[in-house]
Amino acid sequence: MKSKLLDFCLQLSIPQKNPPQAAQGMLCTHDKVVLMGESGSGKSLLLSALAGQIAYQGWVKLHLPHGIEQADMPPYLWRDKVALLTQNPLMPDGTVLDNLQLPYRFAQHKDKTFDLHWQQMQLTKFHKEPDFLQRQSQSLSGGERQIVHFLRTLQLDPVVLLLDEPTAALDKSSAAVLIDCINHWTADKDRAVLWVSHQPDESDKLAASCWYMRAGSLDTRVR
Repeated sequence: MKSKLLDFCLQLSIPQKNPPQAAQGMLCTHDKVVLMGESGSGKSLLLSALAGQIAYQGWVKLHLPHGIEQADMPPYLWRDKVALLTQNPLMPDGTVLDNLQLPYRFAQHKDKTFDLHWQQMQLTKFHKEPDFLQRQSQSLSGGERQIVHFLRTLQLDPVVLLLDEPTAALDKSSAAVLIDCINHWTADKDRAVLWVSHQPDESDKLAASCWYMRAGSLDTRVR
């Protein structure tokens, strides 16, 4: 049985749009939702607000199982539970392995252990050879950077995963692998995904519901 995982009621200030527009919605356990809309409609802003990375009017609440508002949780703890996968990932100098291990240097992840075997298994799915871990980050293509960013985020086991066009830089094969990973990930535990896309067929591949955004106003009744 599904249960409420995250809900929100907020207003987003969209550039060149006045006044701020209302966005209200809810994600339940095992939900996969594809968020569509024209460029500049506020999709990325919504994800950033839900992740606690920009200011907004209103509230966002996480249910674990009792509701706690974003404003009442330290930002680093909130982002541990609600993770945002951006289009342009931060990739410090160093190897792929260095970048995958990077989160474990931070205090909020001190109770977690880096699982090299798990990473190797996931990279194999993306048709990456073992020596890929020793590649320098500067040498990676846009698609390879996105794969590393995806696995670096997924390994931390967030409750809600916010994905901003995660397949935009990937070839069809890698995109299919990423979608398969998400389908398994949401089925495994009480998790949810909100996925920004400009590709209508991705909602079918994810067996996902669809939301639509128009100038910051969110329609959650599309499908």
